[in-house]
Amino acid sequence: MGENFFHNEKDLKKMGVNCGKNCKIHCSVIITHPKNLYISSNVRIDSFTTIVNPNKVKIENFVHIGSHALLHAGSRSIELKDHAGVSSGVKIFTHTDDYTGNYYYGPYNKKKNSGNSKKITLKKYCILGTNCVVTPNAEFGEGSVAGAQTLVNIKLKEWTIYQGFPLRGYFKRKKKFLKNLKRSLNDFV
Repeated sequence: MGENFFHNEKDLKKMGVNCGKNCKIHCSVIITHPKNLYISSNVRIDSFTTIVNPNKVKIENFVHIGSHALLHAGSRSIELKDHAGVSSGVKIFTHTDDYTGNYYYGPYNKKKNSGNSKKITLKKYCILGTNCVVTPNAEFGEGSVAGAQTLVNIKLKEWTIYQGFPLRGYFKRKKKFLKNLKRSLNDFV
């Protein structure tokens, strides 16, 4: 185990995780299928996060996942593009059950096409606020933001900040940080 209770890329590769450089995953993180986890470089996953991934989870460069998050790639894959941010307590689901009574629910349901199922992709610079819940209907435009405690079940437009219930766009997100990003990353690496 690496310093400060984080696994480094050497430890992760021993577990079967495909990863690049400068990856740190807290030792309390649960990964159900390490061989289905693909991590690029400069990724950090904080404590008590769970990655349920019988399907592929791909995490690109400079992504941070806060503590107590859940990435549930039970029926489809999850992809987090460069510079995506997943705050503490976020839950991402690629499948939801059908509770109408037409089908049995949960892990004992043998009919795999009941409910809703779709790949989830967070595009570059997307941010999910604390305790967001993402369902299979969600789609993310580049730079979109979902505020804390939101249910994300719609398509989010590029560079727009969403909040509330029902979820709606309130204002455009500024891009000023992009001007200094390259310089900041050179200092980081």
